Amino acid sequence: MIKIKRKVWPVFSAILFFMACTPEQQQNVVAKVGDNIVTISELQDIISFNAYPGFNEEKQSLKEAVLFALIAEKILAQEAPEIIGNLTQINQKINQYKNEATIEKFWEEEIFSKIRISEEELKKAYFKSKEKRIVKFAKFSALREAQQFSEYLKSGKNFKQAGRAIGRPDIFVPVDTIKFGGGLPHAEENVFALKTGEAGAPVKEGRWYFVFQLVSVQKNLFTAEDDFRNRRAELKKRLKKNKTILSYETYEKEKLKPYLYRLDTKVFKALAVELDNRLFNSKKSLQLKESNEKNKSLPKLKNKHLLKQTAVTFADGSRWNAGQLLKKMSLSSYFIETKTRGAFRKSLIVSAKHVLDDEVLLKRSLDLGLDKTEYVKQQTRLWGDYLLSLETAKHLEQERTDKDAQKKLDSFLIKKAKLNTINIYHNILDSLKIEPTNMIVLKEHFPGRTMAPSLQPFLNLPRWSAYLKSFK
Repeated sequence: MIKIKRKVWPVFSAILFFMACTPEQQQNVVAKVGDNIVTISELQDIISFNAYPGFNEEKQSLKEAVLFALIAEKILAQEAPEIIGNLTQINQKINQYKNEATIEKFWEEEIFSKIRISEEELKKAYFKSKEKRIVKFAKFSALREAQQFSEYLKSGKNFKQAGRAIGRPDIFVPVDTIKFGGGLPHAEENVFALKTGEAGAPVKEGRWYFVFQLVSVQKNLFTAEDDFRNRRAELKKRLKKNKTILSYETYEKEKLKPYLYRLDTKVFKALAVELDNRLFNSKKSLQLKESNEKNKSLPKLKNKHLLKQTAVTFADGSRWNAGQLLKKMSLSSYFIETKTRGAFRKSLIVSAKHVLDDEVLLKRSLDLGLDKTEYVKQQTRLWGDYLLSLETAKHLEQERTDKDAQKKLDSFLIKKAKLNTINIYHNILDSLKIEPTNMIVLKEHFPGRTMAPSLQPFLNLPRWSAYLKSFK
């Protein structure tokens, strides 16, 4: 009987609670601004994934301050059409964030969720992690050349002799250390199977073929059950990293062929030259060279003929011209380094490759319907409102007649708030548990992107805060 009561009582309590709640509260809504809502998860994410100096010990005041900032954000976002006017550019940015969230969902659903790590694998990883393997190696762009080099090494020749035998007398032979979980699973498997002095068969990592020869092994002989338990999480993380790479390679071979692309190198080189000339052969380039900061924006090109040329052809028949490729790169999170010519050329190539690889995953994700998942909807709404509110605030600042931008924003928000119905559910806010990290948390797949937007621009609005506190 006691067990039955313990099972039934929480359900009965929940029924009473939901009968007493409004529909908004039943949806885990902490506030409502007109037709827009602020959800608990939205509030928690913005608090958990950002730093808020000055609120370290004041969790209640932090919750309230961030909620007030979120309400301000919602008001500014809904006023965006009237204040900004043309939303084309901002909608392109919002769509970029939606696409990135869709790709994140792909990694979660198609790769991470299918990785399994057994206890036996963890123990093997533990013993591997006790070794550092010192190797000599050479890298090649062609498999046949790598195979010939490997065969000469196995026949007893040293690296210089093998290099001369394949017509590369000045072959570069670095020495490095291969450790478990370094993100080179094929190289690790190859090297950990070698005996001292032995050369292995060619192994591919990325677009290069490597030939390794084991020079020596450094072993840490201390092993213990307690040590294994203490390092278990770290070993699991390393093993997952290696398995992720291997799983994706298999997935790419089996399921991504219909989505792959071909980049027209001639058009891309012409594009790179045009951008190079604009950046480094103009007065503007002097400012860029003097700056130590990374500038991810690309200059606008006037060569319409080049911009209309097909730069990328996808396996499904779709195409991007050079102008579309540039636009995609500008919207992405991948940085273009403009400090030097060499750095610029290299970062341009890397950025283009990342953007095109992302497009492959996006096409696959759309076919799987991952853009319709709750996570993608939540991220699109989260970042969409934020980007719209920032742009609206920027336009208000440009239009101001007084010098105090903060005062004008305060006044604007209060004016618009009086025209809206604002409900703050203090019972939910007060009972909400938060664990601030006081750290800005970055996303795994997109450099520079944070897990949630920071609402710092809307935190220090005293009149606005006082107005909302009067709702209690």
